[in-house]
Amino acid sequence: MQPAGVYRYTSIARPVDPRFPSNKAVLFAVPAAALLAALLSALGLSQSTGVASAALSTALAAFGAWALTRELSPDDDPAAFISMALAVAAQLWLGTASVLPVFVALVLARVVNRSTGMHARWLDSVLVTGFVIWAMSKLADPLLGVAACIAFFLDASLARPARFQLLFGMICLIASMALVMQDGVAMPALADAEGIAFWLGLGILSAFCIRLLTTARLISVGDMSGMPLNTPRVRGGMFVVALAAAQAPVLHGESAMNLLLWACLAGTVTGAVARTLAHRA
Repeated sequence: MQPAGVYRYTSIARPVDPRFPSNKAVLFAVPAAALLAALLSALGLSQSTGVASAALSTALAAFGAWALTRELSPDDDPAAFISMALAVAAQLWLGTASVLPVFVALVLARVVNRSTGMHARWLDSVLVTGFVIWAMSKLADPLLGVAACIAFFLDASLARPARFQLLFGMICLIASMALVMQDGVAMPALADAEGIAFWLGLGILSAFCIRLLTTARLISVGDMSGMPLNTPRVRGGMFVVALAAAQAPVLHGESAMNLLLWACLAGTVTGAVARTLAHRA
């Protein structure tokens, strides 16, 4: 099938098609989340500072969490909305967290799992590499480059490999090592957590890894190919996102773990558990 629309230029962008009910719901839910954040901020009932920034950060968190969970669990629409709700709650009541890690994880997952049904193009890889290097510097998280390196290497190794991705994987690894030598590397926020926060994070990560290992044949198909998604590729994308969440340091201006990536992991696990219980019932 010949690429159409935005797919003529990119293989990793996925427009929200309102013909699908779940997508239509997102087009209403994201503005609603932004309005709620603006209202609570104006009333002084949230941790956000500034009405406009609260609305924007919450809208991005809502959409990013939904989109990322769609990559982590393509057959489970409810899981994506669970992640969205958790991300919005985290932004409103636990303080504004950076949305950047979520969107880095999103593009890396799409490079690996090929949810559009097409492999990333050279331009896609150039833009993703530039985005990752910028995000590493912005977040002071050089190990994000290691996650990107693994994502590119997986794309070059799994079914229908794109061998040119080895080049971009090496670029991300070299950039990561350069930042480590320049600024050092911080301990992961999970390792710095204490008490219930640590055990909750470890439990979510462990449950997500079980979900990764038990992901079997998928029903969802590529946007353009119409063929079922490749299970090892989806598992590879899940691994990259789990690594990005597990190694992330405490970000500047935040007091603990960035909860948006963890909301996606928790939403994926919760959706899987709910689905299993529903089937048994």
